[in-house]
Amino acid sequence: MSNNSHDFIPNLAGKVAVVTGGHTGLGFGTSIELAKNGARVYIASRSATKFKAAKRDILSECPDADVRYLVLDLADMDSVQDAAMMFAQ
Repeated sequence: MSNNSHDFIPNLAGKVAVVTGGHTGLGFGTSIELAKNGARVYIASRSATKFKAAKRDILSECPDADVRYLVLDLADMDSVQDAAMMFAQ
């Protein structure tokens, strides 16, 4: 039995995912697998620079991926509220 994401993740076309810390580590792995399977992925992060690098890496493996940036600092409740308002638009 193979052990790839297609064995576990269904087609996610039309679905939206928000991944906090989606530019590094497990968050990046989650972001790329969701994107590969058709989800629109919002990477929520404080760092636009890290987001841009992650988006570049995701698009290099999956050119049709829909990856977007959501400014979010979980230590700042104003940032959390702003992110929620931006996401809801």
